[in-house]
Formats: sequence, structure tokens, C-alpha cells
Amino acid sequence: METKASEPSAPVPPWKRLIVRALAWGVGCGLAMSLVVLSVDFYAHRPKGWDTRPLRVRSAQAEALSQMDENWAEKSSGTIFTVDLENTTGADITLRPHALTVMEATKGTGALHGSLLKLDKEYFLPAKHVVSIAFSNANLCAAQEDPQICFNSYFKDQAEIVIFDTTRKFEIRIPMPAFTAPKSPSGLSYPVQH
Repeated sequence: METKASEPSAPVPPWKRLIVRALAWGVGCGLAMSLVVLSVDFYAHRPKGWDTRPLRVRSAQAEALSQMDENWAEKSSGTIFTVDLENTTGADITLRPHALTVMEATKGTGALHGSLLKLDKEYFLPAKHVVSIAFSNANLCAAQEDPQICFNSYFKDQAEIVIFDTTRKFEIRIPMPAFTAPKSPSGLSYPVQH
């Protein structure tokens, strides 16, 4: 049996090598750019957590609130929460009632659930300043009901109030303050009942 010796191959012309290299470089560059674009898109559209740093609670208090009719007779009662918020950012922030979701966290489990509390108006928080905001509900209890009993029936088992600003993804956690009982007309506090 005879074996043929391999014949020498013809040299590849330089223009063909240039085309092959350009195609390989173009495909590699295209893949790299596609990966960069996909990474940036994924980063921009990833689920973002709620930011708790921009707005810090300095103090909070809870007090009785009554709703009056046109003859100044009490129609119903509830609670108003006054919270001093510090804007820790370098930008002004406006809290708008329609963009906020108010929830409460249950003691023990920390589970969140809806709240009957509402922000009473729009609040402007200048950069690096502390501003008092209020949220309330005057229709929690019947008129003339003991304010402490009214507060306890809605907030005794709650650890904190949590406000979510859906436009900026801000979260504000307010530890449940102790209830400040109102003074009676004689100047004495109403008796506290638990």
C-alpha cells in the first residue's frame, strides 16, 4: 500500500485573514456589548428595597381626637399621632397623602396590616430639617368613649406604625408611642383604664 505524502497547502491571502479577524472581533465585541446592556438593564429594573435612611423619627406622641358636628357637639372620637421627622438627605421631600400607604406592625410577629390612619395634608420637609407631621382618624370610636379605651382597642397590640412612600420607595417606621390622656375640664387627667 502506498501512502501519499500530504501536499503543502496554499497560503491564505492577507485580505481573507483580515476579514476573518474583523468578523471574529465584531462578534466578540457584539457579545460583550450585549452582556453590558443586559447587565445595566437588569440592574436598573431589579426589585429595590424600601429605603429607611432618608426620613428619621425624632419623637412621636399619640393623643385623643374628637370630631365635632356643626353645633360643636362631639360626633365621634379617635387618635391623632404627631411625629417629628428629620429629613437626613440633601434634597427637599414632599409627603403627599395619595402617595403614602399607612400600615401597622403587630407585636410579636411584626406582620404588617392595613391601618385606619391617614395623613391629614401634604407636608414639605426641607433638606436637613425636622418637621412635625400628623396622621389621624377621628372616627375610631363613639362620642364620649374613654380616650384610653379607644386607643387600646386599636393600638394596644401594635408595635409600630409603618408608612411607605410609594413614589420614592421610602419607609418610615414609627415606634408605637404611649397614649397621652387628655385633661378633663377640672384639669385632672381622665382615669386610665386598661
